[in-house]
Amino acid sequence: MKKSVWVTVAAALIAAGAVVMSYGVDWLIDTAGCIVMLCGALLATVIAVKNRDDKKRWIVSLVCAWLGVVVLAIAGLVRFKGVVILALAGAVLIAAYWYIEYKRRR
Repeated sequence: MKKSVWVTVAAALIAAGAVVMSYGVDWLIDTAGCIVMLCGALLATVIAVKNRDDKKRWIVSLVCAWLGVVVLAIAGLVRFKGVVILALAGAVLIAAYWYIEYKRRR
């Protein structure tokens, strides 16, 4: 597979885990969603570390991916009025990871 497809797969795994966690009402479903998100974050980590560059952009993409996962996990586990804003911030961080990795491939 192309390298850019793996970046999209990692972002999609994180997004799928967030969707599962947002619609889950049981702790078992939330745990499954969190595991899917962590698998996506681990894949993002492997991609970023494997393709290091001299400009240290890989560190920025790695931080964006992990912060996005943490924010989305908090948004999925804790229910309060501002959870939509928090989930949007997590989605923006994951989109930033995808964009940085996509631009690094070019």
